[in-house]
Amino acid sequence: MQKIGELIGKTAKEQRIDREKEESIEFYVESIEKKTEMRKINRDKEETIQSCAKSIDKTPQPKQKFFL
Repeated sequence: MQKIGELIGKTAKEQRIDREKEESIEFYVESIEKKTEMRKINRDKEETIQSCAKSIDKTPQPKQKFFL
């Protein structure tokens, strides 16, 4: 009877360990997905900034008059 209890206990412990491993893997995957998404957002921001900078460079600048 005690051996059955030990086997059930080990099985429950192993199940807990497996569940914790699975949760840890899920957390790691979510973390990587978030980092990837943030990199994409930052890349998009950088591309937008570059595009704006190019369009500003192409915009004719008014001639400035200097008075001395």
